[in-house]
Amino acid sequence: MRAFIVALTLGAAGSALATPAIETDRKDVVPSLLVQSAKGYSYQGGKLTLEGVSPSTVIVAERPERLAGHAPTDDIIAGWADGTDSFQKDPPNADFSTLTDEGAKNVELQLRNPRLDGDALTYDVRVISGTLRRRGGESSMFIDLVGRPAAPLDGTNAARRVTRRAVFFR
Repeated sequence: MRAFIVALTLGAAGSALATPAIETDRKDVVPSLLVQSAKGYSYQGGKLTLEGVSPSTVIVAERPERLAGHAPTDDIIAGWADGTDSFQKDPPNADFSTLTDEGAKNVELQLRNPRLDGDALTYDVRVISGTLRRRGGESSMFIDLVGRPAAPLDGTNAARRVTRRAVFFR
């Protein structure tokens, strides 16, 4: 399986760079989130399927850097179990936000075992808080990445998060 690792790093001039380096100093890692968007979703038996998921996953850095970029969703999924600090070993939490007739609804989830089939992305999920309806419309998944409490911000954590194919901009 291809290693897929995402990290936003700062160069000497302060510009955003995608880097293939595995060794990353703590000061160079920018805390970031993965964002996956879909046209709709279904949920049944602990399985959440994002239907019409975007082929690109957005990567957004926290302030003050305000960096953003994207990577192919299939690369994110292909690298799920890669590395010593993989999402397979340390499943990420995510905030799942969907639009309903009553407005936006959010559910906190733990994500495991992603499977991508065309534009359908299925996760095994554990609901941490909130209520997940069986079906819904437009949705976004905000996945904890670097610097979450369960995964300290360090070079090991960042090692699974570097890609040569990501594109970053200010």
